[in-house]
Formats: sequence, structure tokens, C-alpha cells
Amino acid sequence: MRFRCVSKQWSFIISKRRDFVESIMARSLRQPPHKLPVFIFHQCDPGTFFTVSSTFSQSTKPKVSIMPGRNHYNAFRYQYVRGFICCSSSVYDLVTIYNPTTRQCLPLPKIESMVLSPKRHKHCYFGYDHVMNEYKVLAMVNDSQELTQTFHVFTLGRDCPQWRKIRGNIDYELISVSRAGVCIDGTIYYVAVRRKDNENYGELLMMSFDVKSERFYHVRTPETLWSPKCTERGLFNHQGKLGCISSNENNISMWIMENAEKQEWSNITFGLLEYPGGDFRTFSGITPAARL
Repeated sequence: MRFRCVSKQWSFIISKRRDFVESIMARSLRQPPHKLPVFIFHQCDPGTFFTVSSTFSQSTKPKVSIMPGRNHYNAFRYQYVRGFICCSSSVYDLVTIYNPTTRQCLPLPKIESMVLSPKRHKHCYFGYDHVMNEYKVLAMVNDSQELTQTFHVFTLGRDCPQWRKIRGNIDYELISVSRAGVCIDGTIYYVAVRRKDNENYGELLMMSFDVKSERFYHVRTPETLWSPKCTERGLFNHQGKLGCISSNENNISMWIMENAEKQEWSNITFGLLEYPGGDFRTFSGITPAARL
């Protein structure tokens, strides 16, 4: 947003009028990607992330602080949904909704009776229900010592903003392992581990969470997707369909769920050139033009 000093009436229209905000969002989703992208970088220590547009000048360095400076590997997760970014930490009591357009942050309140520890971690996923026009954050608190898991939901925009504890409608213990989930048509998808014999790790599987009904479901996936030979996996939105990347030292496979109701998948496999850096490769994402 270029002009920050505006009248109170104009400020109310652009920030509070839902019809105005929705019209801007709808137009933005219909238009092709802007030629001037915004890049977001994360710096582990101190715990901040930066937004830098292509018109960036060294005289202005927009920075948003999201937590006190502490270093922890893989502690932060970011998920984008309809113009907002949910920033969360698995080891710190932190959940923040960030609007990159206005560069404003909304820190969510702490979950009551939740104390994070080396044995207790929190995993958050961000979703949007297009039927009720609601944004929700799903938080899963896993206790590896007590082997328990609790579920909490925060709905943005309600008069009494607070976390609600919900019951997980699943008959086995799961541990969330996805770096970030993906929300498509009101459903959050993520990868989880099904415990075996009271162990912390077991069988990999894909789960979904319906944002409107707040219920969990198991997603049928090809068995080869969870091969032990795969060194990297990632979920993404492929032109409105759920996509999953799996790779090993020789090739990379892209799986697309062509029919969400029947859970039918298609597959494309690409050969990989020899990489001088070794086997360490990560999936960064996919462009609007469906390029990996």
C-alpha cells in the first residue's frame, strides 16, 4: 500500500468494509501474477522475517519481528492463504497472521493451559472456509512423553477471539510432520505419522481437515509416495488440485489428485541430473505457471 496517511472514512472502507476487501481479493485472484513480486526471507537468529519488493531500496528495509531472538533449527513454519501468511513456531508459543499488503501483524493469543517443552510441540495449519467466509488456524499439540495429542481452533474475526479445543474424530494417535500444510477448497492437507506400539514414529500417511465442519479425514494415496527411498516430500496447490512432490537420488515424482471426491491420482516422474552438492535437495514451491 503506497499511501498510508488517509482519512478516517477511507481507512474504514479499505480495512473494515468486507465487500470492498472481498472485491479486491477476487480481482487479485483473477489477475495473472504481478510483475513486481514480493519476496519473504526468514532469518533464524534473530527470529524475524523480511518482506522485500522488487522496488526495494537500501534506504528502507521493511522488517517484521515475530519473536525474541533465539536460534532453533526448523522451528518456524509459514503458510499462505488468500493474501495472508500464518507464521508459527513448533517450539515457541507463537502464532501470527501477517498481511504483506499492509505489512501488519496480528499475534494470536496463547492457548490456555499449554506449556511448550522439549517433549511437547505445536504444529499449526492455516485454512479458509469459502462457504462461511472464515479464516481458521488449526493447532495440534503433541506430547511425545505422554503420547497424547490435543487439537485447538482459532477463528479470525470473531467478537471473542480465543482458541477452542476440539475433539479429533480419529481412532488412532497421529503426529503431524508436515513443514507446512496446504489449503484447497476449504480443506487443509498435511502429512502425519501413525504411531505403532506406543512409539513416536511409524507409518506415514496423508490427512485432511475440513475447515467448515472441523473434522479430520484420511486421504488415500499411492503406496509409492511413502517409499523409504524418498528423501524429500512437499505439498502444494497445483492449479486448484492437491499436489505432492517426492524425490530420491535419481528422480523426482509429482503426484496430482485429479479427483478429490474419488481420491484419484496421476503421476509424472522426472530424471534428475547429478548434483555436486550431494543428496541434500529441498522442494521450494511451484509458480502460478505450474513450474517447479
